[in-house]
Amino acid sequence: MKELFVEMRGRAQRKERAAEAQRVAVRGSGLRIGSYLGLRTLEASFRGVPLRLEQELTEGATGGYLWAGTVRMLERVLTCGALDSDGDVAPLRVLELGSGVGLGALILALAGAAVVATDRASALALLRRNVAAHPPASDRLVGSGGSVRVMEHAWGTAPTAELQREVERGFDLIVACDCVYATHAVEPLVASLVALSTPGRTRLIVANAQRTALEVFVRRAASHFSLAFIATGGGEETDVEEATTPGAAAAAAAERVEEVKVRVYDGARH
Repeated sequence: MKELFVEMRGRAQRKERAAEAQRVAVRGSGLRIGSYLGLRTLEASFRGVPLRLEQELTEGATGGYLWAGTVRMLERVLTCGALDSDGDVAPLRVLELGSGVGLGALILALAGAAVVATDRASALALLRRNVAAHPPASDRLVGSGGSVRVMEHAWGTAPTAELQREVERGFDLIVACDCVYATHAVEPLVASLVALSTPGRTRLIVANAQRTALEVFVRRAASHFSLAFIATGGGEETDVEEATTPGAAAAAAAERVEEVKVRVYDGARH
Protein backbone atom coordinates (compact mmCIF):
# COMPACT_ATOMS: atom_id res chain seq x y z
CA MET A 1 0.00 0.00 0.00
CA LYS A 2 2.85 2.36 0.86
CA GLU A 3 4.49 1.70 -2.51
CA LEU A 4 1.21 2.48 -4.27
CA PHE A 5 0.88 5.75 -2.38
CA VAL A 6 4.46 6.73 -3.27
CA GLU A 7 3.86 5.93 -6.94
CA MET A 8 0.61 7.95 -6.99
CA ARG A 9 2.32 10.90 -5.36
CA GLY A 10 5.22 10.68 -7.80
CA ARG A 11 2.81 10.56 -10.74
CA ALA A 12 1.01 13.66 -9.46
CA GLN A 13 4.31 15.50 -9.02
CA ARG A 14 5.41 14.62 -12.55
CA LYS A 15 2.12 15.90 -13.96
CA GLU A 16 2.47 19.14 -12.03
CA ARG A 17 6.04 19.65 -13.26
CA ALA A 18 4.90 19.05 -16.85
CA ALA A 19 1.99 21.45 -16.40
CA GLU A 20 4.24 24.14 -14.99
CA ALA A 21 6.70 23.72 -17.86
CA GLN A 22 3.82 24.22 -20.30
CA ARG A 23 2.60 27.31 -18.45
CA VAL A 24 6.09 28.84 -18.55
CA ALA A 25 6.31 28.14 -22.28
CA VAL A 26 2.93 29.78 -22.85
CA ARG A 27 4.03 32.90 -21.01
CA GLY A 28 7.08 32.99 -23.24
CA SER A 29 4.92 32.76 -26.36
CA GLY A 30 3.55 36.25 -25.76
CA LEU A 31 -0.09 35.21 -25.40
CA ARG A 32 -2.23 37.27 -23.04
CA ILE A 33 -5.99 36.89 -22.60
CA GLY A 34 -8.13 39.25 -20.57
CA SER A 35 -11.33 38.32 -18.74
CA TYR A 36 -13.99 36.97 -21.06
CA LEU A 37 -16.89 35.45 -19.11
CA GLY A 38 -20.00 37.60 -19.37
CA LEU A 39 -18.24 40.52 -21.06
CA ARG A 40 -19.35 42.08 -24.33
CA THR A 41 -15.75 42.88 -25.27
CA LEU A 42 -12.83 40.48 -25.04
CA GLU A 43 -9.32 41.91 -25.01
CA ALA A 44 -6.21 39.88 -25.76
CA SER A 45 -2.79 40.30 -27.29
CA PHE A 46 -0.17 38.15 -28.96
CA ARG A 47 3.45 39.20 -29.42
CA GLY A 48 2.51 42.83 -28.91
CA VAL A 49 -0.48 42.83 -31.27
CA PRO A 50 -3.66 43.94 -29.45
CA LEU A 51 -6.95 42.23 -30.20
CA ARG A 52 -10.38 43.52 -29.19
CA LEU A 53 -13.22 41.17 -30.04
CA GLU A 54 -16.95 41.62 -29.77
CA GLN A 55 -18.95 38.97 -27.91
CA GLU A 56 -22.67 38.28 -28.16
CA LEU A 57 -24.20 37.16 -24.88
CA THR A 58 -27.63 36.27 -26.24
CA GLU A 59 -29.02 33.15 -24.62
CA GLY A 60 -28.47 30.13 -26.85
CA ALA A 61 -25.85 31.86 -29.02
CA THR A 62 -23.09 29.40 -28.14
CA GLY A 63 -20.86 30.74 -30.91
CA GLY A 64 -21.06 34.29 -29.61
CA TYR A 65 -18.50 34.17 -26.82
CA LEU A 66 -15.15 32.63 -25.94
CA TRP A 67 -15.10 29.16 -24.44
CA ALA A 68 -12.32 27.85 -22.22
CA GLY A 69 -11.38 25.19 -24.77
CA THR A 70 -9.93 27.85 -27.07
CA VAL A 71 -7.59 29.01 -24.30
CA ARG A 72 -6.33 25.46 -23.77
CA MET A 73 -6.05 24.78 -27.50
CA LEU A 74 -3.88 27.86 -27.99
CA GLU A 75 -1.62 26.80 -25.14
CA ARG A 76 -1.18 23.37 -26.69
CA VAL A 77 -0.56 24.62 -30.22
CA LEU A 78 1.84 27.37 -29.16
CA THR A 79 3.95 25.07 -26.99
CA CYS A 80 4.01 21.72 -28.82
CA GLY A 81 5.50 22.72 -32.17
CA ALA A 82 2.25 22.11 -34.06
CA LEU A 83 2.93 25.15 -36.26
CA ASP A 84 6.53 24.25 -37.09
CA SER A 85 6.88 23.95 -40.86
CA ASP A 86 10.23 22.13 -41.05
CA GLY A 87 11.73 24.92 -43.11
CA ASP A 88 8.95 25.00 -45.70
CA VAL A 89 8.36 28.38 -47.29
CA ALA A 90 4.57 28.09 -47.22
CA PRO A 91 2.82 28.57 -43.86
CA LEU A 92 1.08 25.61 -42.30
CA ARG A 93 -2.56 25.31 -43.27
CA VAL A 94 -4.97 25.21 -40.33
CA LEU A 95 -8.72 24.61 -40.26
CA GLU A 96 -10.74 25.63 -37.21
CA LEU A 97 -14.19 24.17 -36.68
CA GLY A 98 -16.60 26.24 -34.59
CA SER A 99 -14.45 29.38 -34.63
CA GLY A 100 -16.94 31.45 -32.63
CA VAL A 101 -15.61 34.95 -31.89
CA GLY A 102 -12.42 34.25 -33.86
CA LEU A 103 -9.76 34.58 -31.16
CA GLY A 104 -8.20 31.21 -31.92
CA ALA A 105 -8.03 31.87 -35.66
CA LEU A 106 -6.45 35.31 -35.20
CA ILE A 107 -3.81 34.08 -32.75
CA LEU A 108 -2.87 31.12 -34.95
CA ALA A 109 -2.57 33.43 -37.95
CA LEU A 110 -0.37 35.83 -36.00
CA ALA A 111 1.80 32.82 -35.18
CA GLY A 112 2.26 32.28 -38.91
CA ALA A 113 -0.50 29.88 -39.96
CA ALA A 114 -2.82 30.15 -42.96
CA VAL A 115 -6.14 29.68 -41.18
CA VAL A 116 -9.57 28.82 -42.52
CA ALA A 117 -12.05 29.73 -39.76
CA THR A 118 -15.45 28.05 -40.06
CA ASP A 119 -18.77 28.15 -38.26
CA ARG A 120 -22.44 27.68 -39.02
CA ALA A 121 -24.27 30.40 -40.92
CA SER A 122 -25.87 32.00 -37.85
CA ALA A 123 -22.45 32.64 -36.27
CA LEU A 124 -20.65 33.99 -39.33
CA ALA A 125 -21.61 37.67 -39.02
CA LEU A 126 -19.88 38.05 -35.64
CA LEU A 127 -16.87 36.03 -36.75
CA ARG A 128 -16.46 38.11 -39.90
CA ARG A 129 -16.75 41.39 -37.96
CA ASN A 130 -14.10 40.38 -35.46
CA VAL A 131 -11.66 39.19 -38.11
CA ALA A 132 -12.20 42.30 -40.24
CA ALA A 133 -11.87 44.68 -37.27
CA HIS A 134 -8.11 44.22 -36.83
CA PRO A 135 -6.14 46.16 -39.45
CA PRO A 136 -3.09 46.33 -37.10
CA ALA A 137 -3.28 42.57 -36.79
CA SER A 138 -3.66 42.33 -40.56
CA ASP A 139 -0.38 44.23 -41.01
CA ARG A 140 1.33 41.74 -38.72
CA LEU A 141 -0.31 38.82 -40.49
CA VAL A 142 1.33 39.88 -43.73
CA GLY A 143 4.73 39.89 -42.04
CA SER A 144 4.19 36.54 -40.34
CA GLY A 145 2.96 34.80 -43.46
CA GLY A 146 -0.29 34.07 -41.67
CA SER A 147 -3.84 34.79 -42.79
CA VAL A 148 -7.48 34.20 -41.84
CA ARG A 149 -10.29 33.32 -44.23
CA VAL A 150 -13.83 32.90 -42.90
CA MET A 151 -16.09 30.24 -44.43
CA GLU A 152 -19.40 28.62 -43.62
CA HIS A 153 -19.56 24.98 -42.57
CA ALA A 154 -22.23 23.04 -40.71
CA TRP A 155 -20.97 19.73 -39.32
CA GLY A 156 -22.11 16.69 -41.19
CA THR A 157 -22.91 18.59 -44.39
CA ALA A 158 -20.98 18.66 -47.63
CA PRO A 159 -18.36 21.44 -47.80
CA THR A 160 -19.25 24.52 -49.81
CA ALA A 161 -17.44 24.86 -53.14
CA GLU A 162 -15.14 27.44 -51.55
CA LEU A 163 -14.26 25.19 -48.62
CA GLN A 164 -13.89 22.14 -50.86
CA ARG A 165 -11.16 23.93 -52.80
CA GLU A 166 -9.30 24.41 -49.52
CA VAL A 167 -9.82 20.75 -48.60
CA GLU A 168 -8.30 19.70 -51.92
CA ARG A 169 -5.19 21.73 -51.05
CA GLY A 170 -5.10 19.88 -47.73
CA PHE A 171 -4.89 20.94 -44.09
CA ASP A 172 -1.91 20.27 -41.86
CA LEU A 173 -3.84 20.86 -38.64
CA ILE A 174 -7.48 20.91 -37.60
CA VAL A 175 -8.47 22.40 -34.24
CA ALA A 176 -11.85 21.94 -32.57
CA CYS A 177 -12.56 23.74 -29.29
CA ASP A 178 -15.61 22.89 -27.16
CA CYS A 179 -17.37 21.52 -30.22
CA VAL A 180 -18.50 18.36 -28.40
CA TYR A 181 -21.49 19.44 -26.30
CA ALA A 182 -24.04 16.63 -26.79
CA THR A 183 -24.01 13.06 -28.06
CA HIS A 184 -26.25 13.90 -31.02
CA ALA A 185 -23.52 16.23 -32.33
CA VAL A 186 -20.80 13.56 -32.29
CA GLU A 187 -21.61 11.82 -35.58
CA PRO A 188 -21.89 15.02 -37.65
CA LEU A 189 -18.68 16.38 -36.14
CA VAL A 190 -16.72 13.20 -36.83
CA ALA A 191 -18.13 13.08 -40.36
CA SER A 192 -16.84 16.60 -41.00
CA LEU A 193 -13.44 15.83 -39.51
CA VAL A 194 -13.08 12.84 -41.81
CA ALA A 195 -14.30 14.73 -44.89
CA LEU A 196 -12.06 17.76 -44.27
CA SER A 197 -8.83 15.98 -43.33
CA THR A 198 -6.13 14.17 -45.30
CA PRO A 199 -4.92 10.70 -44.21
CA GLY A 200 -1.23 10.73 -43.35
CA ARG A 201 -1.08 14.51 -43.25
CA THR A 202 -3.67 16.16 -41.01
CA ARG A 203 -3.11 16.52 -37.28
CA LEU A 204 -6.09 17.06 -34.98
CA ILE A 205 -6.15 18.90 -31.64
CA VAL A 206 -9.37 18.80 -29.64
CA ALA A 207 -9.84 20.87 -26.47
CA ASN A 208 -13.16 20.27 -24.76
CA ALA A 209 -14.79 20.39 -21.36
CA GLN A 210 -15.23 16.92 -19.86
CA ARG A 211 -18.67 15.61 -20.79
CA THR A 212 -20.16 12.20 -21.49
CA ALA A 213 -20.39 13.24 -25.13
CA LEU A 214 -16.62 13.79 -25.20
CA GLU A 215 -15.99 10.16 -24.26
CA VAL A 216 -18.35 9.08 -27.04
CA PHE A 217 -16.53 11.36 -29.48
CA VAL A 218 -13.07 10.03 -28.59
CA ARG A 219 -14.22 6.43 -29.13
CA ARG A 220 -15.90 7.29 -32.43
CA ALA A 221 -13.01 9.39 -33.72
CA ALA A 222 -10.51 6.62 -32.92
CA SER A 223 -11.51 4.88 -36.16
CA HIS A 224 -9.93 7.73 -38.10
CA PHE A 225 -7.53 9.59 -35.74
CA SER A 226 -4.87 8.34 -33.34
CA LEU A 227 -6.02 10.68 -30.59
CA ALA A 228 -4.07 10.62 -27.34
CA PHE A 229 -5.10 12.30 -24.10
CA ILE A 230 -2.58 15.06 -23.40
CA ALA A 231 -3.79 16.96 -20.35
CA THR A 232 -6.53 18.63 -18.47
CA GLY A 233 -6.44 22.40 -18.33
CA GLY A 234 -3.80 23.95 -16.05
CA GLY A 235 -5.75 27.14 -15.54
CA GLU A 236 -3.95 28.95 -12.76
CA GLU A 237 -0.98 30.38 -14.60
CA THR A 238 -2.11 31.23 -18.13
CA ASP A 239 -0.92 34.76 -18.86
CA VAL A 240 -4.18 36.45 -17.94
CA GLU A 241 -4.56 40.16 -17.38
CA GLU A 242 -4.24 40.92 -13.67
CA ALA A 243 -7.61 41.49 -11.98
CA THR A 244 -7.85 45.00 -10.53
CA THR A 245 -11.27 44.85 -8.82
CA PRO A 246 -13.06 42.25 -6.66
CA GLY A 247 -15.54 41.65 -9.50
CA ALA A 248 -12.74 41.11 -12.00
CA ALA A 249 -10.97 38.77 -9.59
CA ALA A 250 -14.15 36.70 -9.21
CA ALA A 251 -14.57 36.53 -12.98
CA ALA A 252 -10.96 35.44 -13.44
CA ALA A 253 -11.40 32.74 -10.82
CA ALA A 254 -14.53 31.47 -12.59
CA GLU A 255 -12.63 31.37 -15.88
CA ARG A 256 -9.85 29.33 -14.33
CA VAL A 257 -12.43 26.86 -13.00
CA GLU A 258 -13.81 26.40 -16.52
CA GLU A 259 -10.33 26.01 -18.01
CA VAL A 260 -9.40 23.30 -15.51
CA LYS A 261 -12.37 21.25 -16.76
CA VAL A 262 -10.95 21.14 -20.29
CA ARG A 263 -9.37 17.97 -21.62
CA VAL A 264 -6.94 18.13 -24.55
CA TYR A 265 -6.45 15.42 -27.18
CA ASP A 266 -3.86 15.39 -29.92
CA GLY A 267 -3.39 12.97 -32.78
CA ALA A 268 -2.98 12.33 -36.50
CA ARG A 269 -5.33 11.12 -39.22
CA HIS A 270 -4.79 7.45 -40.07
